[in-house]
This record gives sequence, structure tokens and C-alpha cells, in this order.
Amino acid sequence: MFLFAHLGIGLGLAWLLAWKSPARFDYRLILFGAILPDLIDKPLGYALGLETRIWSHTFVFLFAILAVSFAPRFWILRFVGFGVATHLLVDRIWEMPWVVLYPAYGWSFHPASLDAERWIETLLHDPLVQAGEVVGALILIVVDRPPGIHTAWDSPGPTRKSTLNKVDIETHRSVARLLPCARTIRISKLIIQTDLPIHVGSIADLLDHLRPEIEAQLKPNLQGIFGGVIRRYLPQAWAFKTEVETVTLTVDSQGNVSMRSGGSPNPDVLVKGSLDALSAALNTRNPAMVRPGSIEAKALTSKGNMAFEFFRNRFGL
Repeated sequence: MFLFAHLGIGLGLAWLLAWKSPARFDYRLILFGAILPDLIDKPLGYALGLETRIWSHTFVFLFAILAVSFAPRFWILRFVGFGVATHLLVDRIWEMPWVVLYPAYGWSFHPASLDAERWIETLLHDPLVQAGEVVGALILIVVDRPPGIHTAWDSPGPTRKSTLNKVDIETHRSVARLLPCARTIRISKLIIQTDLPIHVGSIADLLDHLRPEIEAQLKPNLQGIFGGVIRRYLPQAWAFKTEVETVTLTVDSQGNVSMRSGGSPNPDVLVKGSLDALSAALNTRNPAMVRPGSIEAKALTSKGNMAFEFFRNRFGL
């Protein structure tokens, strides 16, 4: 296993795609997938006396992961599959067609034995291997967490003025003097965050403000490589209910977002809470700024569950 090449180049390719597309990539699962074939095949090959690129270096293994990722509960496996694909690319697996196209060339693999000397010789004298290790190490050093690459559950929106101010001061008492209007004070190390009074308005107005952002995030993904997968989860209907109003947010199969007053007979997601709590969530987009237990949000359908995990941060849930 040439670790730096697999990890670094896999991460670098994910960064290139994330840079050109608003699609979100889970970098942890990509890194795991980038070394997964060797984690499986190396010990298996040594134990069975076979070459160390066997079942997990085949298209059968890659396509099996991608096929399972179509199931709503296992959709994040697509990131593992992406990492596995980069592993095969770095391994130049096309030079071993009897492996990558297994079982087209037969059901057995070539016998081999552990040869540490050959591995060291390759590392010291193969310029392609050396270049891969150097480039991969540089990417891992420089690109700690690239812009545009997030976890599967992050859904950051465009930069927006926040109601959250950060004040670097020494004591709780000095904060109270400086910011007498602050509702709550949360201390984390030396940074004290103050939740300033939040404008409480119509939930319909706040959701209407979010509509263009949701469309801007969703529509490009419908045209991308996973567009067909995403369309399976549309249309969506999310019902938001407070003590004074009920609003339904709907996304059609083209990614258009609309809103209407009233509930939905069969919502995919139901969000219930007080007007103050939902206003705070939609204003700040920060669940930490909402009193625990003041909002109940739950997916009522399997496709709603998938969408909820993807968009929940957009609504501060």
C-alpha cells in the first residue's frame, strides 16, 4: 500500500469535483474508501498466498458498493465508492485486466507470496510511485479540509449576515456590562458568544427568504452525476407548524421551491415548535441557539428522511 498517494490523490480529486460543483462530499468516507481495497485485499492475499490485488480491486466490488448506495439508508456509501474508484485509478488497475474485470478471465487469482524487498525496490526506484507519494503527501499537508468538502450531513449555505456576535473578553461580568441586552451567554474557551434579540416574524416570510437558496443548492445537483438519484426523492413536502400558523414548503421534481399556507395531508417532514423557537432557528441557522426540546422535527417518509439529513442545517434544525 502506498498510503500517501491513495489518500492524497483521492482527496485531491474530491476537492476538484467539489470546487466545480455545489454537491457535498464527505471527505472522511472518501479517505476510507481510498484505502479500503488494500485494507481488505492485502491481509487476504497474504493469508491465501495470492497476489494482493484481488476481490476488492475489481469492478464487481466497486459496482456493488454503488448499487447498495441507491438504498435510502445507505446513500452515503456513494462517497466510499468514490474513494474506491480513486484507489483503482492510482493503482493503474487497467494494467491488470484479469483483476479489474474479474471474473471475465476466470474465477481464480494468481498465486504470489509476500515480497517486502520488491515493495521497497518499487518505492525507491519507480518514478511514478515516488511522484504519487510526494503529490499525495503534499495534498494532505496543504488541503487539510478543502473548501467545498463537507461531511455528508453538512449543508452550509451562502454567506449570510448572522445575528450571532463573538466577543473576545475575559470574564462573564465584563460581558454583562458591555452587552446588557444579551439574552444568553455561552462560554467556550476564550470565545463568548452572545445571542442578541432575534426578530420574530412570520414563518412564511422566513421560509420565503430561504427559497432561492434551496433552489440554488438543489438545481445544479439535479444536473450532475447523481441527478437521477436525487430525483428519486422528489417531490418533497415539508410542513412547519407553530401555535399561530402552518406553512407547507414544497419542492417539485425540477427543484422548484414553492410555499403555501396550511398543512399537507401527507408531508414528508413535519416540523413543530413555538413561533419564537422556529424564528430563532430560521434566523440563525444554528441549532445551538434554540432551546433544546422547543422544536420537534421528524421525517415521516423514507425520502423525507434522506432530504431532512441533507437540508436540516439549512433550517437550523
